[in-house]
Amino acid sequence: MAEHFAKAVLLQQMHDDYTQLELLLEPLTPEQVTIPGVNGSWSIKDNLAHLTAWMDYAIQTVQAVHDHTSFTDPYANQEDDESNETLYQAWKDRPYTEIRQQFQTNFQSFVRGVESLSEEQINAVPPWASRPLALTIIGNSTEHFQEHRELIEKWLAQQTAK
Repeated sequence: MAEHFAKAVLLQQMHDDYTQLELLLEPLTPEQVTIPGVNGSWSIKDNLAHLTAWMDYAIQTVQAVHDHTSFTDPYANQEDDESNETLYQAWKDRPYTEIRQQFQTNFQSFVRGVESLSEEQINAVPPWASRPLALTIIGNSTEHFQEHRELIEKWLAQQTAK
């Protein structure tokens, strides 16, 4: 039997991991966020843009479930690296302040979208998907925030040690 995800627990974890990431970003200077090398050539700004873009994807997915409409995955025929490069190119020239604001806005929209769903919808596999919606939600919030927060923390520790 597939794992069941409690809506309230999922929402709390989303908030917790978002808050941890926001607290990490808060004290950073404009210079710090644009230095490449956090992961590959990406800066903190690029990591945040990446998270923001993937949240937008998840928001669209959640909205389609809410509206009982179909969803066409724009990245279905791409490998992860190719999708990430497409998103990087789309966001790389935006200023950090714009990306940070969009990150915050997307998170609030994402939360509202998840709140609008029933627990049954969250745990169901949408007609166009191969896994429960909860895994898309987690993968584009909690797990993704943790992954990139850890990359940023490691990079910041290396910068401090220099």
